[in-house]
Amino acid sequence: VIDGRIYKDSEQFVRKKPWQRFLIIAGGPIFNFLLALILSFVICAGVGADIPMILSAEAGLPAAEAGLSEGDVISSIELDGDKASIHLSRDLYLFLYLNEASLREDSLITIGYRDAADGQHKEVSLYPEYDEASGSCVMGIGYSLGYQKLDSLWDMLRYSFYNIRYCLLSALESVKMLVGGQASREDVMGPVRIVSTIDETVDEASDYGLWTLMMTLFNLMIIISASLGVTNLLPLPALDGGRLIFIIIELLSGRAVPKEIEARIHMAGMVLLLAVMGFIVFNDISFLI
Repeated sequence: VIDGRIYKDSEQFVRKKPWQRFLIIAGGPIFNFLLALILSFVICAGVGADIPMILSAEAGLPAAEAGLSEGDVISSIELDGDKASIHLSRDLYLFLYLNEASLREDSLITIGYRDAADGQHKEVSLYPEYDEASGSCVMGIGYSLGYQKLDSLWDMLRYSFYNIRYCLLSALESVKMLVGGQASREDVMGPVRIVSTIDETVDEASDYGLWTLMMTLFNLMIIISASLGVTNLLPLPALDGGRLIFIIIELLSGRAVPKEIEARIHMAGMVLLLAVMGFIVFNDISFLI
């Protein structure tokens, strides 16, 4: 009896069938993604999307020599066999950022794009050129990072999913960089710095009106919600992903892992998780100080 209500043994979570427990645990991350998708649609309907349109192709540099020009919309990029679909300017920015260290003069870059002149989808290949001023290899293009209005409901829905896709990819890449030691402690942001960032964002965006402030906050909420969904699904003890692993084992083998063993594993994971959280909060405070 809990709060005056009688609960049958069959109503307890541990008595549910494996697939029912799977759906209950997966519900949290799923609704993280659903909230992000709803907010993403609001942004796409309100201000549009950051379409990866070329703003300039400098004459004499590889991009212009290959045939790219102002108004072309990039749809894919491949660098030495590593290919990515490009739907947003942020997709292109993320790809170039992750591959910045491997970009050399002998790196073959293949770009798929929609030609502004005839609307046809085309593909060009080029080699970047070393630029002494920046000390890096460049293609010679500038692309839009601003938002452009979307005309149809289909485009709004489509770009809503592209936004979520970008958030998931960037969150997964962040995890890979942390595990691989490519990210420093300054790159890790916990709850304290998140609140500080939101405070600074509100102060800056409020100067441009309520609508801009709302859209900016929605963008932050999308990133936070999608990142929480990805983090919760990591196959680590104490997280939802770790609990789902045990249910998957039960579904595949027909036998559940003994509850005592599962409980000990989750307890060890919880201790480790609390230790990591403590470090992140300490890191946030020391960074702000």
